[in-house]
Amino acid sequence: MALADDRAVLNGDIVVTELLLSNEGNIEMNFEMSVSSALNTWAAQISYDGEDSTDSLTFWVDAGASALVIVEMIVPMNAEMGTRNTLTIRTTLGDGPTMTNGTRFIVQEVAALETSDDGLIRIALGQTGTNDVWVRNAGNVPLILDWTVGSLPEGWVGGFQSIIPAELDMNREALVTIGLELPGNLPIGLLDERVSIILEATTPGGDIVVHTFELAVEVVPSIWIELAPDSSSLSNIEAGSEGRLTITVQNLGNVNTGVTLEIQGLEDWLISIEPSSIDSIVAGGSVDVIVTVNPDDEAQPGLMSFTVLANSTDEGVINVVTDDVLVLEVSRARDTSCSGIGCLLVKLGLPKWTLAVIFLFALAGLGVAMSRMRGSTASSIRPEEELIPTGSALHSGSQIERRTAAMDTGSSGEVLSTSVSDDEISDVLVATAPSLSLPPVPPGAMPLPPGGLPDGWTMDQWVAYGHLWYEQNV
Repeated sequence: MALADDRAVLNGDIVVTELLLSNEGNIEMNFEMSVSSALNTWAAQISYDGEDSTDSLTFWVDAGASALVIVEMIVPMNAEMGTRNTLTIRTTLGDGPTMTNGTRFIVQEVAALETSDDGLIRIALGQTGTNDVWVRNAGNVPLILDWTVGSLPEGWVGGFQSIIPAELDMNREALVTIGLELPGNLPIGLLDERVSIILEATTPGGDIVVHTFELAVEVVPSIWIELAPDSSSLSNIEAGSEGRLTITVQNLGNVNTGVTLEIQGLEDWLISIEPSSIDSIVAGGSVDVIVTVNPDDEAQPGLMSFTVLANSTDEGVINVVTDDVLVLEVSRARDTSCSGIGCLLVKLGLPKWTLAVIFLFALAGLGVAMSRMRGSTASSIRPEEELIPTGSALHSGSQIERRTAAMDTGSSGEVLSTSVSDDEISDVLVATAPSLSLPPVPPGAMPLPPGGLPDGWTMDQWVAYGHLWYEQNV
């Protein structure tokens, strides 16, 4: 029995073995050929001259002629890795000798990749160009994948625009998107440089399969406008004054273009740009424009932002256009802000210190008013109250309050009643009986009661309010 070298196979493969029989004699020869598989689950058949059989075939070969016999065998999908199967082919010459050939097939770890062809990235300057690469695990073991972008020329930026698979099972496939950005002012057409995507697949047994995708790069006609300010902000601008900054408008594309500039302004700010339109900027050229900002009196302090829009005048039918938007920040000085009455005075054209002067005048007016009120109180004193010394507590309050205070003889705590008992009348009569020890009273004053001045009274009080005492006590 002759054995051929072992052959590695994959699940689901149809393995083809070709045998060439030559008749080197000078007479016709009769051959019988049979095929058998050591494992019944591995189906095999033999074919010759359009005739197929799963067992054996008989055929004739003329003198000096040859016959090509094909043997096919199917590897089951459920065959485990490492499974071995021997295919045996027996050839018998008429009634003569038999020759046996054997081939052993081993389902072993096979790392195999099917990939897409090398592609082309068509890209407009200022935008991201993409291309998809496809890969399939054609082996019989899962693969661990490692993706890498090869070295790129200076200024080129490349990477993956989609999720890249880290593993790929048998018969699984994946589609990965590659992205590329280029620097400005590159010429139109196919570039000499290429983008390399390196895929390294590793089997569980440690075998490695490497495949490299080579992607060509083609630059299309492009207009790429970019705004570059000399400063990103203007701060602490006084009301009535202006701030300025310079913006460089660049054409980083490969086609000449005109540009229009527009400001999306802020409320209470006057913002302008000069010039607001540019007839033409050559590819790789630039033009400077001036932005002027003026806050008015109502502009709020603090950081604000406004937008500058730069648009190409090209309609983008033939050329790919990439416009630009720039956000700038401005702030008004806080010491120029005003609010309330102070802001109203400033709007009327009055100086800021006017509010302080008004406050001083108001304070002085309040003092004069209080003095006049005190004078009015003093002039309301009746003639009989003039006997009360100046500064006495009897001068405080209104006329009714002063009268009440004068009638208060310190008898706090006593209980008063509107009815008078007989005992109280007798006490009053006894108290009003004549007495020789009463002091003299001024002319026009009421006579003193028999007991003299009531407790807590002075002669001045008696002269002024004695008649009231009689009204309440007699």
